[in-house]
Amino acid sequence: YMNLVLIVQLLWSLYLACQDIFSMRNNRDLHAPDILLFFVIIDWAMAILMFSGFCASASVTIFFMKDMNFCAEYSRLDCSQFTLS
Repeated sequence: YMNLVLIVQLLWSLYLACQDIFSMRNNRDLHAPDILLFFVIIDWAMAILMFSGFCASASVTIFFMKDMNFCAEYSRLDCSQFTLS
């Protein structure tokens, strides 16, 4: 899920960069209400998707470390790397 969300975020950012370059070259105003509403809605949706992905990753890490004692059973794993990432 996180990979998909990050790829979609990358594509959205590239689209916005291309839109900015196009508007600067052609002296086009991006502050029109319909264009601005489109950007705000998509940015809001992307923020919700990213936040849900980060929360899911954190909950899986907490589940493995605290609830399952995963780190105690498999001592060869470096659990500090899980919390760091």
